Amino acid sequence: MIINAETLKNLKQINVSADREKTMSRVKQLWVSTPVNIKKKVLAAVKTGDATIYRVFRTGTITPRIVLALASLLNANPFYLTGDADENEGYSPDMPELFLKAKGVGERRGGKKLIMSAIEQSEADPFIEEDALEASDAKKAGVASELGEDEYVLQLRALFHRAAFSVSAKAKLRAVAEVLFKD
Repeated sequence: MIINAETLKNLKQINVSADREKTMSRVKQLWVSTPVNIKKKVLAAVKTGDATIYRVFRTGTITPRIVLALASLLNANPFYLTGDADENEGYSPDMPELFLKAKGVGERRGGKKLIMSAIEQSEADPFIEEDALEASDAKKAGVASELGEDEYVLQLRALFHRAAFSVSAKAKLRAVAEVLFKD
């Protein structure tokens, strides 16, 4: 996946930080040691000003747009910037796709299209045993009524990831997509 201005522009703007403290310190450390000309390239890529980067320093929240721009232009591992990894192994061309899939981030528009294309593309052999999934789903059903909005979003993301490896999860995701995107 090539990261360009159009790709960055269309990414969902959600917080992808796994550890706010780590994100704050790591982004600040990289930003302070970066030459001014590279800083200008980062800001131009994300179409924002210094205030957005400094907000990351203060709050520890970071969007995929900022993570990928910083990672690609500063040769940093995006998982390191968000606190998911403890080693900065540098940047590689396959990082954006891996990062976006791991974080469950897609484009802002075309939600149904993204979910349905992910279902169609995940025609791989199942790596997760179906019985194990069924047992964990039964346990979750007992607490489904106690979940809040954030928990439902997390469960949907987990189902999205499991659909890549499991036939039953793929069927469940298809059913959810049909309910959510009824015309």
